[in-house]
Amino acid sequence: MDILLNVLEQDRNDAEIISYALDTFYNIMSNEPTDEDEVSPANSDLGCQFTEIYIKHPENVSLLLSFLEEYDFHVRWPTVKLLTVLLSNKQKELQEIILVVPMGVSRLMDLLSDSREIIRNDALLLLNQLTKGHGNIQKIVAFENAFERIIDIISEEGATDGGIVVEDCLLLLQNLLRNNTSNQNFFKEGSFIQRLTPFFQLHDESGSSRQGGWSAQKVTNMHLMLQLVRTLVTPSNPQNQTVACQKVMNSCGLLQDLCSILMATGVPADVLTETINTVSEVIRGSQPNQEYFASVLAPSNPPR
Repeated sequence: MDILLNVLEQDRNDAEIISYALDTFYNIMSNEPTDEDEVSPANSDLGCQFTEIYIKHPENVSLLLSFLEEYDFHVRWPTVKLLTVLLSNKQKELQEIILVVPMGVSRLMDLLSDSREIIRNDALLLLNQLTKGHGNIQKIVAFENAFERIIDIISEEGATDGGIVVEDCLLLLQNLLRNNTSNQNFFKEGSFIQRLTPFFQLHDESGSSRQGGWSAQKVTNMHLMLQLVRTLVTPSNPQNQTVACQKVMNSCGLLQDLCSILMATGVPADVLTETINTVSEVIRGSQPNQEYFASVLAPSNPPR
């Protein structure tokens, strides 16, 4: 390991050798069994032991973060993968190190703007690991314009019709908002609740949801979207926070769209169940929202 570290420090100008050294570290730390490996408990332990040795000197982590400034794909991508594996092995320790590295979190956030999709997508996985259960890091990530960027990616990827990348984005949003009052407030003040609204509009006129049914990925994405709304209005949040979010959800049409899903045809039962739960939390204790709900009619003839 010392020899490899030496390579990272001394041969910075040689992208190819840096790339090989990073890949080697990744293979040493990774607990993913390769095809020919026999899966043994010792394997998974080894990656953690090597990770521990590597991060004993925080400057080794700073070194990796500095490689993110290199635009070269063969340096940046293996760095992202290596940081992700280090985080999954020793999450708490690594979070504390990255927190104190100047611009550490900012460099990781910059990866979301990388035009190469594979780097951007892997950066989402990295940020998911980084933000788990760490309120301070969640706040820094939010103030680095995370909400804007993540919602842009969800839109570009096709919202609920998108693939696994949308799922990763929604999981990251959950990480940033769950039990984090200051981030929830920031989300509401930044008008991001309004930007969620189009994601709940089912385009029924194309008939696609009726004919082709919902794909498993679409069901997953919709579940996560609904859970995101519930995160903002859950009774465990401070009451004034919940009330403020409920108000916005009514005024921007989000509540109306949720009620439309309740009345739409072809919605899978589990999505419908989650929608009912979500509507109940959006209207709980809110007179104006309950009045809107009371006025909802089923699209039958005559309406009921």
